[in-house]
Amino acid sequence: METFRIAEIGEEVRRLLRTQAEQAGVHIELQINDANKWDRPLYVRGDPFLFRLALRNLALNGIQALSESPVPRGERCIRIIGLYSPSHAAASPLEGWVDIYVWNNGSPIPPEVRRRIFDRGFSTKLGRGLGLGLSLVQSVAEAHSGRVLLLEDVSPGVQFRLRIPAALPPLQP
Repeated sequence: METFRIAEIGEEVRRLLRTQAEQAGVHIELQINDANKWDRPLYVRGDPFLFRLALRNLALNGIQALSESPVPRGERCIRIIGLYSPSHAAASPLEGWVDIYVWNNGSPIPPEVRRRIFDRGFSTKLGRGLGLGLSLVQSVAEAHSGRVLLLEDVSPGVQFRLRIPAALPPLQP
């Protein structure tokens, strides 16, 4: 287990998906709020490889959805937003959450799909997908004592929230 900075993972994911995003006409924006009113840079503790994989899967799903959406090329957008949320139930004011929102301005997800979206093996890609991406995101979130949600009432578009317990930055020698 390592303590790692979310902004670095976000940059890596954007770099990893640059080619797919360009081919689909999608712009990926990062809005990682390290300078928040709690003076809490966004760090979490866990496996950076797994966290990178989860964040990559959320963004890649957005790219794939946008590539098949009616949104014109050049107007297609994914935002990866990182925020610190203090815990209201925590015993210490130092405890809280890192919330990562992955939003895209594509078409909404139909209710019948929403109910099954995290099921292992469920895919809307008809022969092109294995249905493992979002179930893997859910497994990574749970392994990090967090959770992932497909948020309701997002207009326009689709938004997921990945919530992981916040960690303090590593001590500098």
